[in-house]
Amino acid sequence: NNLILDRTYVHGKPGLSLRRCIMLNSATTAVVDSWISECHSNDGDSQAIIGWNGPGPFLIQNNHLEAGHEVIMFGGGGVTVLNVSPSDITIRGNHIMRPASWKGVWQVKNLIESKHSRRMLIEGNVIENTWTDNQVGYAFVLKSENQNWDTPWTQTTDVTIRYNRIRNVGSGFTIAATASSAPAVPAARFVITDNVMENVGNAPYTGDGRAFQLLGGVADVVAMHNTIVRLSAGYSASMYFGALPVLPRFVAHSNVIAHGTYGMKGNSYGEGTATLNHYATGSLVKNNAIVGGGVASAYPTNNYFPATLSSIGFVDVASGNYRLSTSSPYRGKGYDGREIGADMNQIDALTRNAVVAP
Repeated sequence: NNLILDRTYVHGKPGLSLRRCIMLNSATTAVVDSWISECHSNDGDSQAIIGWNGPGPFLIQNNHLEAGHEVIMFGGGGVTVLNVSPSDITIRGNHIMRPASWKGVWQVKNLIESKHSRRMLIEGNVIENTWTDNQVGYAFVLKSENQNWDTPWTQTTDVTIRYNRIRNVGSGFTIAATASSAPAVPAARFVITDNVMENVGNAPYTGDGRAFQLLGGVADVVAMHNTIVRLSAGYSASMYFGALPVLPRFVAHSNVIAHGTYGMKGNSYGEGTATLNHYATGSLVKNNAIVGGGVASAYPTNNYFPATLSSIGFVDVASGNYRLSTSSPYRGKGYDGREIGADMNQIDALTRNAVVAP
């Protein structure tokens, strides 16, 4: 316990299999101002930072992090102290990525994954570059999974993801209550707010192109004030609902979100209200600008359906400035009276120094 890795260079080599660059099986540990790279393998999952058998708290701040299967991961193994969970985790101001040159060379899964963590804050990071390979290629995989059947108190819960720039990913977020029949506490309480996500599911960052995938039984998910643009064709959807039971207390408001091919869609049900009534009974879905598809009659009231990104009135889409111009018809149209979409001032302030040269 009480460990700090500060201004540390941890790395493999381009042709070397290196599965674990840093393992946080510890208490009260920080990784700050460091460069962790070339963590990749074709012989088992590889991570820049992983922890499963330690209580925390953990601080991961102002680092360059790159790895193959998951760049940052919590859970995936047993905990040897009864009822202990990796907890009180802050992931702030990092560049979380993998080089596109790894495609076809090193196995890839996702960027950030939690199978077991409590009270995690992910803010002000630049998170980029994943594609379909060993898995579909999500930026975030969030679930409860007691992988070795030996930790029945496993749970991912109380996660806040805010003020991040996410780009060049096969899909965005997949959130599930549990991932197998092993005993675990269903995942719950997620707030995903004020993030920008660009270029989802487009080559070479191929994938299903789903901004959100929400699977059965996960409770208390709030997605608000996100700006999500450029979903691919194919299976793309703004929100895809994949299984029962229903999602209790689901909230989506004040987002600018590309419609994709299917919009808000679940298996065997039409998009919009029909899906929400079946998979997210009692949900609040209001004041979202669903871009490039969908019709108002198919969705709950008080959502918007601009035909194109340009009709929203962003300041400069080409440069990634998704502030609303003074002439935008969507100023002040958020459910809470704010502008719809993400708070670009906060995002720019918190991510300004996240991407640097080695």
